[in-house]
Amino acid sequence: MAKEKTPEQLEAEEAAKKAAKEAEAKKKREAEEKAARELQAKVDAAMNEATAGYNVIEGAVSAVK
Repeated sequence: MAKEKTPEQLEAEEAAKKAAKEAEAKKKREAEEKAARELQAKVDAAMNEATAGYNVIEGAVSAVK
């Protein structure tokens, strides 16, 4: 026969569920933020490479003039 849970036990279970849900949301948010930082780093690197390439072309065009 199942024993009835006390209000304190029910409250503790709810608090534990809430804490677990919040921890999972935090973990997901941190993973998304990390992915965004990594993507931004790749974008920055690509922009730097494109700028360097543009500068080389601009220098070559100036040398030809």
